[in-house]
Amino acid sequence: NHSPYMDGLHFKGRHRTVEMFPLVTFGEWLTPCLMNDPGKGHRVWGELFEVPHDRLPAMDHLEECHLPDGYRRLTTQIEPEAGGDPFEAFVYLRAPHFVVDIRSEPVAEYLFDATYVAPRLRTAHR
Repeated sequence: NHSPYMDGLHFKGRHRTVEMFPLVTFGEWLTPCLMNDPGKGHRVWGELFEVPHDRLPAMDHLEECHLPDGYRRLTTQIEPEAGGDPFEAFVYLRAPHFVVDIRSEPVAEYLFDATYVAPRLRTAHR
């Protein structure tokens, strides 16, 4: 569901959070979710993209930042897989009290799961 929003963005490599966060799947669609509960879970691996400032509102909309139970764009320290000093980057986190029906233990990296149902396919599965 992210591909149209990622078109033309510069991939900066794999990075890992300096602080631990819970990364789980939840709900009937097995949606991956990074929870805003620092100090729990794992140091989480992810991909870093350079996003121009004028494209951040579209990313915020995708992550439903405008909704009370949506994600929040916050900053955290990350470090590159290839080595180097940690630096601050944006990350989208959801408040733990909005993450109901957790279906997995926290993981250090989300690897695509064939049981995940993308938003564009969810109506067909009802």
